[in-house]
Amino acid sequence: WLQSRSSTVPAPVPAAAASPAPLPASAAVAPSAGLDVSGFLYARRQATLSSKISGIVKEVLIEEGDRVRQSDPLVILDDQEARNRVPLARVGVDLARAGVAEAENELARVQEAMKRSERLASERLVSESSNTDLRYEVEGRRRRLRSALLLVEQRERELDVVQAALENTVIRAP
Repeated sequence: WLQSRSSTVPAPVPAAAASPAPLPASAAVAPSAGLDVSGFLYARRQATLSSKISGIVKEVLIEEGDRVRQSDPLVILDDQEARNRVPLARVGVDLARAGVAEAENELARVQEAMKRSERLASERLVSESSNTDLRYEVEGRRRRLRSALLLVEQRERELDVVQAALENTVIRAP
C-alpha cells in the first residue's frame, strides 16, 4: 500500500472486494512455472435435497464429488411399509368395483320389476301404490350406484397416493 512519490494512504478496500475471486480452470499454471496461486473452487450448481416423505435411509447411492444427472437416484429410503400398503389399496379398489357391479345388477333387477309393474298397472292388475314403491326403490338403487361409483373413485385415488409414497422412497437429483 505504499506508493512511490506519494504520501497519501490509499482508501480502505471493502471486505467483499478483498476476498479472492474464483479462478477459472484456464488460470491454472504448471508447477514448473514457479507461480503459486491460491483461490476457491465453486460448484456450478448446488442443490438442497429433501424428501417428500420421512423415513429411514436404506442406501446412499452417491458419494461427495460424484457427477449426477437430473432425476438420477441419490438416496433410497426404507420402502417396506409403502410396499405393504400397495396391495391393500388394490384390494380396496377391487372391492369397490365389485360393489359397483352389485349395485348395477340390483338397479337392473328393480328397473325390470318396475317395467312389469307398469305394464300390469296399465291393465289395472296391480295397485298404483306398488308402482310408487318400485319407483322409490329404483331411485334408491340409483343413489346406491352413484355412491358405489364415488367409492371406486376414492379408492383409486388412495391407491395413487400409496403408489406415489412408494415412488417417493427414492430421492432423485433435481
